[in-house]
Amino acid sequence: MSEDQPDAPNAYDVVIASLEGERQRLTDMIHALRRIKSLGIPFEATKAIISHEPNNPAYIAAAKIPHDAFFGMTIPDAARKYLSWGGSRQTKSNADLCDALLAGGFQTSATNFAESVRATLSRNNDFVKIQGQWGMRDWYGDRATKRKPRRAATGEQAAEPEPDQPEDAKE
Repeated sequence: MSEDQPDAPNAYDVVIASLEGERQRLTDMIHALRRIKSLGIPFEATKAIISHEPNNPAYIAAAKIPHDAFFGMTIPDAARKYLSWGGSRQTKSNADLCDALLAGGFQTSATNFAESVRATLSRNNDFVKIQGQWGMRDWYGDRATKRKPRRAATGEQAAEPEPDQPEDAKE
């Protein structure tokens, strides 16, 4: 250091201060992530905070569904858990939903699993289909579409008589 500028910062001091600040930021982030993990919050709920690089292989590996996430669950329970994963509230196609359930350890002996999921969820009032994708009815409140009443298994409605028949010929 020159004697003309006794208060000028040393380059080492500047770099050290910068690194110490970065270290504190990283330490705070590590503590926050440990706390979030201990609360059982899925990684997907925090991915926007952690990485702005969606193609980063470490990020992709961490965001995968655990192999036992849906083990031993019913189709509606597993679908409900996946659709609400991390509070995302994002609709999913039937194919995406099936892939996720199987990746998460859902066990099935169905020959056509996709059709089983579609049929099961379409009969369950907790689920709605919005533009071909599954969502949770409670996400939409009063806006959720009402289900059409099912037709009786005995057949269609009674046929109307021909308009040109007389009233007595109706029976």
